Parts: sequence; structure tokens; C-alpha cells
Amino acid sequence: MIAPDPSKPVVALILNSKYPGGSELALVETARGLHNLGYNLQIILPEDGPLTAYMKPYATGLHFVNNNWWASGKPIMSLLRRLWFIKGYYKAAEQMVKIFMAENVSIVLTNSVVIPTGAVAAKMAKLKHVWYLHEFGKEDHGFEFWYGQKRSFKLINTLSDHCIANSDAVNNYFGEYVPAIKRSKIYYAIDMAKGMAPTATQFAPKDRLDCIVTGRVAPGKGQLEAVMAIQQVRAKGINAYLNLQGTADETYKNQILAYMADHQLEPYINFLPYNPDPHKAVREADIALVCSRLEAFGRVTVEAMKLGIPVVATATAGSLEIIGKDQTRGLLYNPGDMSALADCIMQYNQSPELRLRLATEAYQWAWQHCNLDTHAQQIDAILQKVAHN
Repeated sequence: MIAPDPSKPVVALILNSKYPGGSELALVETARGLHNLGYNLQIILPEDGPLTAYMKPYATGLHFVNNNWWASGKPIMSLLRRLWFIKGYYKAAEQMVKIFMAENVSIVLTNSVVIPTGAVAAKMAKLKHVWYLHEFGKEDHGFEFWYGQKRSFKLINTLSDHCIANSDAVNNYFGEYVPAIKRSKIYYAIDMAKGMAPTATQFAPKDRLDCIVTGRVAPGKGQLEAVMAIQQVRAKGINAYLNLQGTADETYKNQILAYMADHQLEPYINFLPYNPDPHKAVREADIALVCSRLEAFGRVTVEAMKLGIPVVATATAGSLEIIGKDQTRGLLYNPGDMSALADCIMQYNQSPELRLRLATEAYQWAWQHCNLDTHAQQIDAILQKVAHN
């Protein structure tokens, strides 16, 4: 472990989950980068769990405080229960304040829009607070904010000295609630081993075309669209296959399985089990498909780009931003348009030159804009600014 630099502010990182999901993995990379820069990081998890092992190498201090969310995908609970939760936020905040005081914390960073406790604790302790915004909320995850979205987002502004967004799309979205002077866009690090740049050999013609969708199998991620597109591609005489990699919403998975059975697609569509190397299957694919209705950033998109795999993504929010409106780093289609998705797959299949050109542009862009050093330096600049204002 790198010894903390006493000239750096002591930072408390407040996590929203004990599991390594997308926003949590982004903060693991933030912690790694700040640790490398000599930060004393006091990391607070809601409870011990799988994420603990990810965070432990970068934590000067590791703590557990159960901090409840203020949003969920379920119907909003009764008024009485919502009021009861407010008491819980303050009880958890009091525990955090004790940690802040004991560890000489000067800046608190809250991860995700779904937890308010870190911000409340920073206010109680009269410390600086930064909110890391990883999502839109309702539009991408279907979250309903228990105290109203408008009120909650205004509190994000009130309780923060600065907000970090993971894309221009999210940054602009919060412009209605947080003034521009208090907002910054910083792309994720997506810290992974760097492989070889794409080569013509990689895209030499072969007798089958392997596609992959990576990420949770859920309605918002659009795997059924990918299955329907593969059906159309195969109907055109292309020997296409599709892997679906990720934990599954069972109801949605069953819907996909029913469609596969109805259209005799079982030999060509595979659900992949968990793999400790999530990039292995992507490396073996010819095309990565990102069919999400709305990605705040698009972690799996950048991972594929960094692996030199050509991407087809939806022309919305973070995916549109990463690929580029002019489609210089991949191909785009409108969500829900399975025929357009099939057309994109066939364009790649028909032109190895197109695959090589777009994959090369994407590879170079991803490694230039999404890397640990750049990410950590940008976060460091914001923390230093907040600490001295």
C-alpha cells in the first residue's frame, strides 16, 4: 500500500452497495487512482460483502455503516414509512460523522444518486461534499425517488460543493438542478490490461459471425432486440451466433427463451454463465452489441472498444456520445429498430475494412480518454479545488 500524502485532503468515499456493479466498479477505479496519488481514503460500505475485497487494497480505513437508499424501482412506499426512513438517514449520518471526526476527513464523496446519507453527514460535520452522478435515475433504471425527483435533485445541489458526471449526457441532464460552475464531466477509467490494436488479420473472412451482448439481462438492456436482429441476419443467409453474458432478470430471460423456442433459435443463442474474466468472451467475439435504451455512460461499450472489438450501439445518451454522432467509432441504430440493428451487423459482416477502420478509431479514442491516469488526475483536480475553496 502506498503511504498517504499528508498534503492531500483526507477523503471519505460513501458506497451505495456491497456488490460490484457498474457504478461501484467505477468508484473502485477512482479509489485505485487516488490511492496511487497518495490519498488517505476512508471507505464506507453499507455492509461487508463482495465489494469489500475490491476496495480493501486502496483503503487507509475501511468502515461499514448501513445507509439506506432514497429511491427504488418499486412503487413508492407509504408516507409514514418514508418519514420513518428519514430518521434512519440521520442515525446513519451520525455514525458517519464519528468516523469523519476520528479520521480527520475533510471531503466526503457520495457514489450514485440513490443514497443521501453521506451528503447529510457531510453537512452535519460541516465538511465539503462531492456527489458522483452515475445515472439519470428514472429514465435508465426506473428509479422512483421517494421524496420526489425534483426535490431530491435540488437537494443534491444544496448538499454538494461539486458534482461529477460520468458523461456529457448526465452532466447536461442535471443542468436543470445544479449550476454549471458546480458540475464536471469525467469519463470512467475502465482500467484493464492493454492488448494489441486491431489488425486486418483479426477481421479476415470466416464461416461464422459471433456477436455478444454483455451486461445484466434485463428489459432496459435490450437483449431481446439482439435476438430478433440475429434472426433477421440468419434469414439473410449469414451464419450468425449470439452470446448473452450477464446475470439475468428471470422473467425477461424466460421471455427471450420463449422467443428463441418459437423461432428455432436455440442452437444459435447462448446464455453465458459467470466468468471471473468477463472480457474473455468479448475478446472472442466479432461484434459487440449494446442495445440498452439509455446508457448514462456505457462501460461495456468502452470495454469492447479497448479490446479492439467493433461495436453496434443505440443512438442515445452515453452510447451516442462514446461512438460519436458521425459513427466514426462504431455503428448506431435507434433502440427498438431490430431491422436497423440487423442492417448494422450485416454492414460489418460484408466489410472487413469497415470493421477494421471503426475498431481502430474506437480503440485509440477509448485508450486516450478512458484511462486510470487521466481519470485520477481529473478527480484530483476537483478535490483540490473543493478543498481550497
